[in-house]
Amino acid sequence: MTLATPMNIAFALALTVGLAMVALPAEGAEAKKGEATADAHIADVTYLREEEKLARDVYLTLHKRWGLQIFDNISRSEQRHMDRMRSLLASYGAPDPVKSDEVGAFTNPELGALYEKLTRQGEKSETQALLVGATIEDLDIRDIIAMKERTSAPEALDA
Repeated sequence: MTLATPMNIAFALALTVGLAMVALPAEGAEAKKGEATADAHIADVTYLREEEKLARDVYLTLHKRWGLQIFDNISRSEQRHMDRMRSLLASYGAPDPVKSDEVGAFTNPELGALYEKLTRQGEKSETQALLVGATIEDLDIRDIIAMKERTSAPEALDA
């Protein structure tokens, strides 16, 4: 039995991201996707704002537990994504779902529960922590692909 090493996990993550990118339609494809209503688009951006916070908070927690620099680096990137989603919501005149910057505090109870689940798993071992990171990135990719199918406002996808 081969143990999961950080290199194997990184390879699996790269393969997952690569396969997800192959599944995306080519840029400039003529097939028109369904137009999202303004409310649906705002709901997507609202969800993404808190999902980026989930990612940031998990990476901050895992960095604190394991001290791996990659978690600190990614948490900073997730903060930039959070800031971009907040700016988009403000430009739409929509409320910000992030009421507290406290790690682990969420308006969406499902994201709060997911934070608890992922951090429990990631605190078991460094390998589990890296797998949690891969899971978070898979969730981001899934949600971006779904949003791409619904939106005609690509600025949220560029964040």
